[in-house]
Amino acid sequence: MVTYNPTKDKVYALLKDQAKSDDIIKAAFHAHVLLHFINASHARRLKLKQKQANPDQSEHLYSRNVDFLAHIAESCKIVSSSYGTFKKKAREQGWIMSESLLNPGKARLCAAKPQ
Repeated sequence: MVTYNPTKDKVYALLKDQAKSDDIIKAAFHAHVLLHFINASHARRLKLKQKQANPDQSEHLYSRNVDFLAHIAESCKIVSSSYGTFKKKAREQGWIMSESLLNPGKARLCAAKPQ
């Protein structure tokens, strides 16, 4: 699961305790896509604000995060349609995805306990 925290302006990937290498790579890919959409949106808004005579600073800060739900939905569509291509291109460049064994680090510490 990938999400965005607008107050911290950060993208987070939540992984299951049993996450495999492919799950971790896909989550990282998804987080990168989502961050790209958010940053591109911010750059467009910043350009528009710079063209205005008296940009309101508080409105500028809010506008950075206003469309994050739309960006999450858009990133899900892009990842669904392009992750296979990403893996294929990575293989062509010598990456063996199933053997990457990326360590999600602290994310593994967040294990759900059965109730």
